[in-house]
Amino acid sequence: MSTGQDPAAEEAALIAWLEAARAASGLSTRPVRLADCPDWRLDRGRLVHRTGRFFLVVGLADPDGTLGLQGGVQPMIDQPELGWLGFLVRRGRDDIEWLLQAKTEPGNMRGTEFAPSLQATRSNYMRLHGGRPTRFLELFRAGGAFLSDAPHSEQGTRFLWKFNRNSVLALPPGSAPEPGTGENWRWASGRALRRLLGSSHLVNTDARSVIASAPWALLAGGGPLFRAGCLARSYRIAAPGPARLLNHAGPARWPRLRLVGLPELPGWRPGDSRLVTHAGTGVALHAVAARDREVPRWCQPFLVQDRPAEAVLLMRLQDGVAQVFLRILREPGFGGRAEFGPSLHSAFETPPPLAELAGRRRGRDLAVLHQGDEGGRFMRAETVYRVRLVPRTPPRQRHPFGLWVDLATLESLTRRAGTTTNELRTLASMILSADFDAACADLG
Repeated sequence: MSTGQDPAAEEAALIAWLEAARAASGLSTRPVRLADCPDWRLDRGRLVHRTGRFFLVVGLADPDGTLGLQGGVQPMIDQPELGWLGFLVRRGRDDIEWLLQAKTEPGNMRGTEFAPSLQATRSNYMRLHGGRPTRFLELFRAGGAFLSDAPHSEQGTRFLWKFNRNSVLALPPGSAPEPGTGENWRWASGRALRRLLGSSHLVNTDARSVIASAPWALLAGGGPLFRAGCLARSYRIAAPGPARLLNHAGPARWPRLRLVGLPELPGWRPGDSRLVTHAGTGVALHAVAARDREVPRWCQPFLVQDRPAEAVLLMRLQDGVAQVFLRILREPGFGGRAEFGPSLHSAFETPPPLAELAGRRRGRDLAVLHQGDEGGRFMRAETVYRVRLVPRTPPRQRHPFGLWVDLATLESLTRRAGTTTNELRTLASMILSADFDAACADLG
């Protein structure tokens, strides 16, 4: 029971619990060749599971170079089935409490991280792997008081048309489960969760997405969400309708993307554990063992990258109000469909006006975190996230590639289905952290 604890003491207890779960998981991974991975095979140039389910690994080509694929071709994950990511919440004595899961993923930088109460692909919760059932699935299926419930995208630079249902379900008094000692679930107060959001490699990408797309007031702990004046004023503004803002993106563009076989990609090495190595990205096969997963041993392909990606959200102060710059991005995995994303993303070229504005000599970083991508599909893939304060800019200047918005508008956009990129939702979760609020305290 977390209620009434000092947030710093509760945070320390949660981290100690996570470290114990990490040690108990016994996670190990080792590279293997395709010939030694019996559940996967190459079929018509695609990596396919023997059941035909879970996911495929394919090649994607952009002959016209319109969407910035590295080298014009890239391995992608094809997993069109809708996953389900959900938090159970309950009302505590003086705060909303969230049911955290200590979830082990083989590709996570630290193995076990805080995850949503429910995190499962459709193939997993349908138990196609033959393993244990998905905990708490029946509560979400029964429905009830959903505080948020909408599909949001995975990384469109690495997935093809992949969305997950992001849900927060409020439980009636007296009905919340009480996990026992040694289980991988634990209740945490919103105040402690905000402290965790300010650390690298603690809260996984799925949890960050669900938190950012939920009502932000759930983290307020009965008081104001933001104490820093520039953030509080930005959050109090009446937000315009998301639909009107989406008009700024213009009509969808449909480039000539086509699927290609993995053997057509440069760097194809069929006899190696790393099947593809091309332009800093690749596909690698690993055997995995973890005692706390539904199935304790398996083998699968992962996407890999040679260096960290980078995502930056620019922030300015306009008449004492914080505003952030959202970039309109057309990710290859969504075929040219637009979503709002970070101001700068290393997978995309930066327009010269943004490059000049973001120059390190002209601004300062308010927050920097290193976070992993989906550890069930990426092997130790890391992104460096920054929120950077930049000098005052012309207030009414319009850009075809993005726009400045206040925090009330950012919340409105993150809550709308299919409107924000996965990376922008992580940056929004950074803004919600206690550390970011403290970092902005001296800005007025």
